[in-house]
Amino acid sequence: MSMRGWNSYSYGQMPSRAVFDKHWEREVGPNDYFMHLKGEDADVGDIGGYLGPGTYDEDEIWDMVNALNDNGGDEAMNLASSILYTLKIEWI
Repeated sequence: MSMRGWNSYSYGQMPSRAVFDKHWEREVGPNDYFMHLKGEDADVGDIGGYLGPGTYDEDEIWDMVNALNDNGGDEAMNLASSILYTLKIEWI
């Protein structure tokens, strides 16, 4: 890992599940991830399975980010990038 625990990838390149799991364990731990999307993010969030404000587990977030990434639209990609960034995984 680089830059104090950060991993960087080309824009749109997903980390492996193993890397995602390590970041999840370090940043979220055994807890669920609370998410409340607004505006444009909420509009595209349903692509990834966002069901409204609440908690999401590791598998749900992994699936959501992958679905948003696979969608390929700018708004969806921006949301996927934002979620990954909170786990110290960045797209550059």
